[in-house]
Amino acid sequence: MPDRRHNKGVVQPSPVRDDLSVNRSRMRALVSSRLLWAGLALLVVGTGPLLIWIAISPNSNPVGPGILTFFTFWPSIGLIVVGVAIGVWRALEWGKQERQRR
Repeated sequence: MPDRRHNKGVVQPSPVRDDLSVNRSRMRALVSSRLLWAGLALLVVGTGPLLIWIAISPNSNPVGPGILTFFTFWPSIGLIVVGVAIGVWRALEWGKQERQRR
């Protein structure tokens, strides 16, 4: 697909290309929240040992990793939800600013 269109000797940017950059910018706004990344890291660090333990020996009793998962699972879910909410809010604000510029 051509990057630019020619119209009477004037080169104009393709609207398809502009839409892709808009979508990428909105995606960056969605995932740029540090709370989202902190929640994902806490989820992996908190539940990872339990999942590894269960995968290695399913008949054992992993008390330590279970307690770690108990104390980190719901806070990580909360951080992820707040991080996504902040990202959505930023993306909506970014969209409003883009519409005002046009």
